[in-house]
Amino acid sequence: MQMTLHLSLSVFLLLMLICSY
Repeated sequence: MQMTLHLSLSVFLLLMLICSY
C-alpha cells in the first residue's frame, strides 16, 4: 500500500512540474 501511495505522489509531483512548464 505504501508503495502505491509513494508512486501516486511521484506522479502527482511530475504532473505539477509539467503543468508549471
